[in-house]
Amino acid sequence: MKKTHIGLVCMLCFLALLLGIHTIKKMKHEHSYELEDVRVSTTDNSDVVGKVGVTDEKDRWVSVIPTVMTYELTFKPIDDNKYYQFDEGAISAAIEPSENLRNQSKLKAGSNFYDGMYGSDVEVHMTSSHQLKVKLNYTVGVNKPNEDIPLSPSAQTLSDLKKIARDGSVTLMRHQNEIGRFSLKTLKREKDKVF
Repeated sequence: MKKTHIGLVCMLCFLALLLGIHTIKKMKHEHSYELEDVRVSTTDNSDVVGKVGVTDEKDRWVSVIPTVMTYELTFKPIDDNKYYQFDEGAISAAIEPSENLRNQSKLKAGSNFYDGMYGSDVEVHMTSSHQLKVKLNYTVGVNKPNEDIPLSPSAQTLSDLKKIARDGSVTLMRHQNEIGRFSLKTLKREKDKVF
């Protein structure tokens, strides 16, 4: 009977030790950034945004010029620079619009262009001081009627959308794992995630 109790106690101690190690590993700090600056712009300059191929009403390929909403974000590392040296190829980001911004984009542009259905891309560049520059481009519409992408909204509508474009957050990911979520309005971290 005594041996059974000793064996049970030993097994419980071993399980507690394993659980403790797992918890420590799970709480390991993921090297992240602080959001320093957000700039939002729109353009339909073909020298900047290029052209895209779509189909017209007769099912022929035609080239159109997209109107793009661009977010330029600057992040600052919060740990030693050595932890960020490979981030340029590992980091991605996405804008998460608030419900209001999502609804306004549907109302004013005809679609929630933040879902990237009509085209989006992310450019990531690390500066020499290890600042992270992230540029997110979202296609809002195009300049000619077609069967694939809605027409670009008016200049006034784009201006209205730009005024509320920071009503949401940006999620920063390293190898598809979230390392930070930040308010586009306040630049503050919205929630900490334990890794």
